[in-house]
Amino acid sequence: MNGAPGSGTPSETRHGFYFLGLKRPQLWTATPQHRACGLRPCVRLQRQWGHHRYGASRDPPVGPAYAVLKEVMVAYFDRLKLAPVDGREHGLNSEVCYEMPRRFDSFPSMTFHLRGADLRIEPSALFFVGDFREWFCLMMEPSDDLTIIGAFQQYNTRFTYDLVNRELLFVPEDCSLRG
Repeated sequence: MNGAPGSGTPSETRHGFYFLGLKRPQLWTATPQHRACGLRPCVRLQRQWGHHRYGASRDPPVGPAYAVLKEVMVAYFDRLKLAPVDGREHGLNSEVCYEMPRRFDSFPSMTFHLRGADLRIEPSALFFVGDFREWFCLMMEPSDDLTIIGAFQQYNTRFTYDLVNRELLFVPEDCSLRG
């Protein structure tokens, strides 16, 4: 549903933050067929991702869900035989960082299946690519109590908060065109 004008999901407000119900996230490979990878872990994620808050700089999934997401990401990049690197060496807290081979472009995307809409997160909003394209890191980190879909994941998506109907609406948009 993401991409259709007015794609949206019901929200609730607590302590000044908007919360959304997430049915499950799903990781998609970078193949033309966009087959889901790690389906079993994605099913487990469904039970462990609860409400999600929008607005931070990165997306910290709740601890157990992050562990499964990390497992799926590591397995994906291990299959591609990429060499892991320590994100702290590049000033990041990310636990999922790799050396980037020349001409590498096999990043997965992720879809958050929300109540009433799907929010697709493109690779450019999931991974930070270092200077000179020598390394990259997943821009998510664990949290013990809630998941925040952060500003990095909201890149190139227009979000509108419908306060009357208590909905979060979203649609992809190239933010560079707005100046």
